[in-house]
Amino acid sequence: MTNLHFHWQKVPVPGHHGEKVSENEFYTHTPGNNKYLVNYHVVPLGETSPPSDLRATENRAFEANIKQNSPDFSFYTSEHNDGHEGNSCRNGEYTPGDVRSPTGKELWRKWKFQYTGNARVPYWIVRVPKDIIWGHGGLWSDNSIAMLGALFRMEFPLAGGKVATPKPVTAPRSPDLGQLNRDRHASE
Repeated sequence: MTNLHFHWQKVPVPGHHGEKVSENEFYTHTPGNNKYLVNYHVVPLGETSPPSDLRATENRAFEANIKQNSPDFSFYTSEHNDGHEGNSCRNGEYTPGDVRSPTGKELWRKWKFQYTGNARVPYWIVRVPKDIIWGHGGLWSDNSIAMLGALFRMEFPLAGGKVATPKPVTAPRSPDLGQLNRDRHASE
């Protein structure tokens, strides 16, 4: 077969006010690696000290993030990301019951979810530094779990020491099918 040619259409970029790019951009890049779709970056705010009221002995940053609201989208991590989490995820099997001793290498940092200016959509596509998630296997690292705890608390904030009642969400009413049928037949 010779002269095989595949034509890519120009498609609008979500949230970019009419800008169009080749659909090849969306076909060949995963959402997290597509500059047009990433709508948040995790940015470092620097090293910090741990909050004083923590009781946990493992992944103390998770406790710090889950115990407090963070209206400025900031959060803590506390582990030096050295791959020690590999003990709990081997050969594609996650064993959360395995006891892992702390590395003794606490490195407290503060981070922030920062909006990139891309499309405001009801989901986040976030670029996260390797200090938090190292490759595809690092999703279960202590730092990643701490970040996920912060995301949970942002979605379900505390009020008076308890999870606040979520904002009510109402779905649009379904149309009256009888009325739709009457309207459709009225014009005939």
